[in-house]
Amino acid sequence: MELPTLPSDPLLEIITRFDDVETVVRCAAVCKPLRRAILDPDLFPRRLASSAAANGGFDPDLLLSVTYWPLAVNSIHSGEHFPADAFEQTASSRVRFDADLLLSYQLLSSRDGLLVLGRNHEAPDDAQMSASDIELLVCNTITGHVTSVPRLNHRGASGAFRSGIHPPVLLSTGGGGGRRSFELLVMYKGDYFLSVSREIQIFSSQRSEWGAARWIHKPPRMELARAASTVPAVVGRTVHWLACKDNAEQVKFRGGDLLILALHAEEAQEATVIKLPQGLLTSLTTSTEWEHNLAHNLILAATAEGKRLSIVAAENLAISVWTLLPDHQEHQGSSISWSREVVIRRGQIGRQLALFPLDAYQPIRFSAFGERSGTVLFWMREVGLVQLNLGTKKVLVIWKGRNHNYLRSKAFLHEAHLVSLLQSMKPF
Repeated sequence: MELPTLPSDPLLEIITRFDDVETVVRCAAVCKPLRRAILDPDLFPRRLASSAAANGGFDPDLLLSVTYWPLAVNSIHSGEHFPADAFEQTASSRVRFDADLLLSYQLLSSRDGLLVLGRNHEAPDDAQMSASDIELLVCNTITGHVTSVPRLNHRGASGAFRSGIHPPVLLSTGGGGGRRSFELLVMYKGDYFLSVSREIQIFSSQRSEWGAARWIHKPPRMELARAASTVPAVVGRTVHWLACKDNAEQVKFRGGDLLILALHAEEAQEATVIKLPQGLLTSLTTSTEWEHNLAHNLILAATAEGKRLSIVAAENLAISVWTLLPDHQEHQGSSISWSREVVIRRGQIGRQLALFPLDAYQPIRFSAFGERSGTVLFWMREVGLVQLNLGTKKVLVIWKGRNHNYLRSKAFLHEAHLVSLLQSMKPF
């Protein structure tokens, strides 16, 4: 005798209440009718909206795992590569990432469960690395699929020598399938003092080729900031980098030269300069350490709906989020306007972590931001690696360590793009 089955609507209502991605995917694999219903485009926008409504627009359940490696103060490693046993990962059976790749590749960027890894091929010590010496891989940490990106040309359309690239940007991560589609944008390096132009190029995984290079213009004597935390933020088709004038290596003590450089991937030939909020830099922790860089206290992000630029900042008394107001998204100079929201006070961080109040005020360096889950990772000196969710305001120490180099230790997130993950399953 066949057991009675529930109609799909109650089942779907139950599924929308599940709090983890794994369970949703397992339900989608149960049977064809249920899978078709789950893949209905009206279901998961509703599920995501329901979860996000209670968490500031983010869905904390979309954070699957964190991979990190603390660097000891007396470590002899250069920071480019680490031994395999140095990597640790929070548990998740949904993450398929081979950390051994980090023995020979360096993490360059990450977004939506995709990681961009790169390495320079061997060359004489005195030889300048060209763009064609760089090998790039894009790893899907959900499916385990690895895409080898075609080599770049070491000379541009004008015949000029390309000395290298800035860390690539995952411009888009949509599409389904084990070979999930993505677009990768690179900006070539140029002469810092003389050149006001840069070449950019976009790789499309669907076409398996690089598009035509084009020139963009930026203000003179301005370069992308080189602090480890300055990952770019993508809003729509516009990429935002933290940049600075005169000295990209050391933004120390003053920070007035810090700016945001915005570039539309296809439309604009001129990069837009966005000034940081008034009063932000003066509210940041000023350290007497010679290595301290004000850019460490900031990380660019996108709002939960992905339509506006925001900045997560480690201020003297709080972790805050500054959001560019909608009417000023494309404006520059003094006409722009920002709103500020305090996420959590420094004292509350100390109380949640059961630390002495003095420990909660240790210098911070941001490491990663997850635009799906609203999770930010930062290294706190004398504490270790800390995870903060902007929606729930919950703080968690992932790794405790007082004797580590918080300026060079690394961490990144594995997030699920749930809709893309479900679309990768055959709907029947």
